Amino acid sequence: MNSVSIIGGGRMAIAIIYDLIRHQNCQEIQVIEKDAVTIEALWKKFPGQDNLTFTQVDILDFEKITNAVQGADVMISAAPYQFNETLLKIALQAHSHFLDLGGNEDVLKKQMSLHQKLVEADLIALPACGLAPGLVSILAADGLCRQGETTKIQIYCGGLPQVPTGPLSYQIVFSTHGLINEYLEPVKVLENGEVYQKPGLSDWESLDFGGEYGRLEAFLTSGGTGTLISSLKGRVPNIFYKTLRYPGHAEKIKFLFDMGFASEKPLPGLPEACVPRKILEKVMDEKLRGESPDVVLTRVTLIGKKDGEAISTTYEIVDKMDPRTGLTAMMRTTGFSAAICAELIMEHQVEDRGVLPLERVIPTELFLKKLNRRGIFVKRVEESIE
Repeated sequence: MNSVSIIGGGRMAIAIIYDLIRHQNCQEIQVIEKDAVTIEALWKKFPGQDNLTFTQVDILDFEKITNAVQGADVMISAAPYQFNETLLKIALQAHSHFLDLGGNEDVLKKQMSLHQKLVEADLIALPACGLAPGLVSILAADGLCRQGETTKIQIYCGGLPQVPTGPLSYQIVFSTHGLINEYLEPVKVLENGEVYQKPGLSDWESLDFGGEYGRLEAFLTSGGTGTLISSLKGRVPNIFYKTLRYPGHAEKIKFLFDMGFASEKPLPGLPEACVPRKILEKVMDEKLRGESPDVVLTRVTLIGKKDGEAISTTYEIVDKMDPRTGLTAMMRTTGFSAAICAELIMEHQVEDRGVLPLERVIPTELFLKKLNRRGIFVKRVEESIE
């Protein structure tokens, strides 16, 4: 029996549920969510699904979650990343394979420390299986299989409104709290074989994405490489991940941070609840939480050699909101990637055990074929370098 328990009922969970129902042979799909209104909306969104059940549990009630996931073959966290370490421990208790959407390097490090326990339990954990981290790492791994020596991996990815909108030319497509963390937290990069930390929003560059989107800006943000740097250190000397935005976005975010809106200290002389960062999150949630059609733009370039010739291999994805299903591009690229990883586990395509870097264990060609069947198309171009 293939049974899956999903923790959380938000946007990414919707895409995972859709994929499990449409593309996979799951006898049981359980969604664990605390909010009754969200559960009711999900019932209406997926009517008449005999294999779909909902369990109302607060994510902070770890004992009830542990009881609820007993018997699940795979447990998928679509919850905020700060819960992923605890949820992995719950999966270990429940003897379920586990995967999540990643997003934070400190949490990831704690999860990796549980590797031996999962090996002993004959279990698989694949942290960071969303878009970035996740899909971008699989594209990099596929490129490494196709070319020989690789000296640099450049990763660019962004979820944007198809048409620039609002004061930041942006709309919120996932957690506002997580978005601000990506801008604020130190960013791990690999340069000349050494790991360095750089500030978020740094190493700004202008990038021509071509087509209808043209010139964009790119800058370092945290979390996008997942396990890629630690697993490829010693093999690839240079790796970075940058977020894509419409021109002017980074400058405006920096202005807000310089004005003190990243501070988590209450403002003196005002009520204790007046914390600048909380105010910023609230305002961004209200002003940028749009429903305009979105697009995910992804470019992964590997520079190196093949058969003694200097080459570059570039992967590009341009995925747009699907008006037929109502799934945004961010939901599709993130949720479908996680669902495919779960499918590969249930198909016994992942042989290793433990907490695993997906770029090392996911069969990339099979993954990309499954992605293609879901209408997410990857363009690969290999070019000689003079």
